[in-house]
Amino acid sequence: MYKSKLNPDQRLIKKLNDLPSSDRKSYIARLSEQAIANIIAYVVSSPKWDYRPDGNTDRFVNEHLEACVAYDHTTDSLSYKR
Repeated sequence: MYKSKLNPDQRLIKKLNDLPSSDRKSYIARLSEQAIANIIAYVVSSPKWDYRPDGNTDRFVNEHLEACVAYDHTTDSLSYKR
């Protein structure tokens, strides 16, 4: 039996990758604050995600996944683009 080697935070990001872009925003809106904090903690600590500050927004880009996780401090919101 195959067992996933992904940790829970990696699984959340994989799920975001697998969702159609039209569903990502509503999925993120339904995530708990703890889940969002876990995603941010994961991308901050992972060498695979490059930090790119942009004003009041912290952007973390993963070139391999062609993905960006952004946290806006002004609106206290998380976004994900692929």
